[in-house]
Amino acid sequence: MKKTFRLLITLLACAVVTIACSEKAEEPAAVEEVASVEEAAAVEEATADEATKLTVIEKIDIAAAPEAVWESAKNFGELHVWHPGVESSTNTDGNNIGSVRVLDLGGPTITEELVAFDDENKSFTYKINEVDPAVLPVKDYISSFSVEDNGQGGSSITWDGSFNLVGTPKPEDIQAGVSGIYRGGIENLKSTLEAD
Repeated sequence: MKKTFRLLITLLACAVVTIACSEKAEEPAAVEEVASVEEAAAVEEATADEATKLTVIEKIDIAAAPEAVWESAKNFGELHVWHPGVESSTNTDGNNIGSVRVLDLGGPTITEELVAFDDENKSFTYKINEVDPAVLPVKDYISSFSVEDNGQGGSSITWDGSFNLVGTPKPEDIQAGVSGIYRGGIENLKSTLEAD
């Protein structure tokens, strides 16, 4: 009986120690779980943003050499020269990566940053850093502009962008608005260059 009692006490003591140790071991796991829940929420939000990202692509052919088209459109701080919707534009550092331009649309402004510039391949990429959602309700906006030889003695311009919405506007309305911005610029560039 004494042997059985001692065995029971030993087993009970081991069980108490095991429970105490496992409770202590669970505390860091709980902290890790909170961290991973926060990380998971951030990943989920980023994934949701990517899944709902809207895209706009506008293309146009111009009866002018790619070099002439690129020369007219490549200067990051001079969008107002060829885009009728922009009253003026200024930038901080020419066509260097990180250059910031401010577009004056006749009251509202948009602040954009140059993130890639490839003079040889005639393309640049920029992002919007700041815009009033009442003017353009978007976030995570990134856009590229490129000029290529169209194989018919002229050029092909592609202006594309992707973005997420801010608030609850109709996606098709915002896509149509961005499409109109791109189309207004490249159609004006076409008419200007083909008139020369």
